[in-house]
Amino acid sequence: VLRAQLIAWKDSPHALVGMVISDNGSIIPEVVQAVANEYDLPGYAPTVRTPVAMSPEALTPYVGTYDLGRLGTVTFAVDGERLKITGEILSEPMYLRPESATSFFNIADGELIEFEFENDQVTGFRTPRNVGVKIDTE
Repeated sequence: VLRAQLIAWKDSPHALVGMVISDNGSIIPEVVQAVANEYDLPGYAPTVRTPVAMSPEALTPYVGTYDLGRLGTVTFAVDGERLKITGEILSEPMYLRPESATSFFNIADGELIEFEFENDQVTGFRTPRNVGVKIDTE
């Protein structure tokens, strides 16, 4: 599947299109960042994520299966001091590190995942492209 991302600057004569053939396009931010760095494109600095320490026990509330609607389900499991996501839509596992008690980031590309809570229980998550609803705990 061809995936693409367009970035254009309103007040300068720059535009950048990152295109890859990929199942999920997760490599695009890395390609775009490399080009932006090489050509010193304005206003496109890398996002720096700072993980916080969370014990495997503290990660347990996030464990379970989440429904992504038409995309199917993904399963979150504890993998040391990080979360591991697996599912049919992922060609390989995705790993998350905590940035706070509610925000985690994909260690491959830095994309944020915000968890949602109700009565101190994890009920789902949001990313810039998807919403997941927790349907059971493992």
